[in-house]
Amino acid sequence: MIWEFNNFKIDIDVTDADFIENVENSGYDKISDENVEGMKQSQIYRNLCENIENVFSKIFGGESTEKLFGGKKSAKEHCFALYSLLEVINKENEQTTKEVEAKQKIVEKYNIK
Repeated sequence: MIWEFNNFKIDIDVTDADFIENVENSGYDKISDENVEGMKQSQIYRNLCENIENVFSKIFGGESTEKLFGGKKSAKEHCFALYSLLEVINKENEQTTKEVEAKQKIVEKYNIK
């Protein structure tokens, strides 16, 4: 399936073990763990953007962040990009699970014992 955000477009396969491993190892699930107490709002946004850029770099490679964000440090845009990708992965996983379960039922129906 094609995932597209801003000027970045890529064909992703959520059943590809290497792709999913990159997602799993990207640190996307640790982004909100940072202690922001006493930080200026601008620094909180900057850190969030850098963390999300690191996630995309680990998943798609270093050049992806420039294409995705064009050098901007918009926390909203960075979050939307990450949410968009994760949403697509989750939906594709659900669809794949349904397809596999349907095929299993067909196999079980015609299983000769």
